Amino acid sequence: MSDNTATLALLLDAPLQSWGDSSRFNHRGTAAFPSKSGVLGLIAAAIGIDKYHPTETERIAPLSALHFHVARLPRMTPWGPRPAHRLRDYHTIGANYDRKNPWEAGMILRNAEGKMKSVAGNPEQSHTEVTEREYLLDSRFAVILEGKLDTLQKIQTALENPVWGVWLGRKSCPPALPVVAFLAATNDEAFAQIIAAIRRHEARQNDSPQTPETARWRDFDRLEEVANDRYDQLLYDQPRSFQHREFHARPIRHHRP
Repeated sequence: MSDNTATLALLLDAPLQSWGDSSRFNHRGTAAFPSKSGVLGLIAAAIGIDKYHPTETERIAPLSALHFHVARLPRMTPWGPRPAHRLRDYHTIGANYDRKNPWEAGMILRNAEGKMKSVAGNPEQSHTEVTEREYLLDSRFAVILEGKLDTLQKIQTALENPVWGVWLGRKSCPPALPVVAFLAATNDEAFAQIIAAIRRHEARQNDSPQTPETARWRDFDRLEEVANDRYDQLLYDQPRSFQHREFHARPIRHHRP
């Protein structure tokens, strides 16, 4: 690595992950890959960036400036890679809370004006919101961050001892393994450390690792952040402010093995 730039690789592994990209209203979907805004939100929580603080935009800027790449790492079995699956959860919020109970009253849904939502025609009955939420099952990803060395070192240190809890998209999605960060000079070197970590974990679970030691970054289905003249998709997941939900377009290229 140079004096000023480097690469940081993160391993994201969990029974449930959910990376909202265009979720609106009652349907909360998930993208097939972790979003840049979702992963930087995880990192911001580890660092301790308060999204309601006046300096939030200033503190988020160095994170957003990092180049962001992500690859899907399928779980291997003796019969080949395990296929990816999705789960759709039928979810209800705000059902039958007692307005006279101070603890329950605080959980009743409210509108933008702060008034309690009620069932039409029955102002004493609290409103129930029904949503559908999607999750990725047993997914595993490698994230590559490229940029200034001091910013990457700060991220690595924060993930070793996070200020706030980290989760993979939603609070209901804690990581199965620690979100370990590997610092290296190049993508290939950082990714090799990810593969080594996976093989060590597999060796603890089985008699022998299933992931090939020779696996390389280019062998996997991946999204890479690219220059404006080389992209095939635009993703609006480049965060400027989480508090104000400001996200810019990011050019990416989807590489399939």
